[in-house]
Amino acid sequence: MKILLILSGDRPGDELLNAEIADADLVIAVDGGANVFRNKTRLPDIVIGDLDSLSVSFNDQVQIVKVNDQNLTDLQKALHYIHKKYEVDSLNLLGAGGGRVDHMLNNLHICASLPHSVKVIFKREISIDGRHCREIIGRFTSSIQPDLKVIKDNILSVLPVSDYQGLQSRGLKWEITNFSSSDAPVSQSNVALINDPQFSLANGCVYIAVYQ
Repeated sequence: MKILLILSGDRPGDELLNAEIADADLVIAVDGGANVFRNKTRLPDIVIGDLDSLSVSFNDQVQIVKVNDQNLTDLQKALHYIHKKYEVDSLNLLGAGGGRVDHMLNNLHICASLPHSVKVIFKREISIDGRHCREIIGRFTSSIQPDLKVIKDNILSVLPVSDYQGLQSRGLKWEITNFSSSDAPVSQSNVALINDPQFSLANGCVYIAVYQ
């Protein structure tokens, strides 16, 4: 099952939001992430969280799951619910970033601990040097490689957030050769020399960020 999670961080534009909804089997709004559906005809299937940031109401077609545990972030509450209810193949996240860096870093760390067989992709729209682009961050494990659709000359970076060993690349301007989490730095602002460069990893996980 392919699940789309919409968090309450940076709001996705309508084009990105609609495309991700159309591609998902299940749409879950995480607390204030549900506010993007104000005045929308397409609604989320489920809203999960303590609902303290929710400022829009829904009809009975939307399942509301209130979880008051303040020891968990709203993303953790949503992931725990998903783990109990569904077999997940792919998890896409919108609104996971925003003005505070700690929110994005925490969300990356939380998803790093998900089963390595699950494909995890974060997407958001940003501005670089006045140019509008998309930042797509995919979790890469020894079990699965994210489908990032990298195009030649795209800028990409490797973001390690947990232990990993044996990271290698093929098709980058500065190739990565048998890197592990004890090595520093890894690869920032690298360049794809071919479409869809390949990566391999012995164990653990890293994130690959692509700017298109």
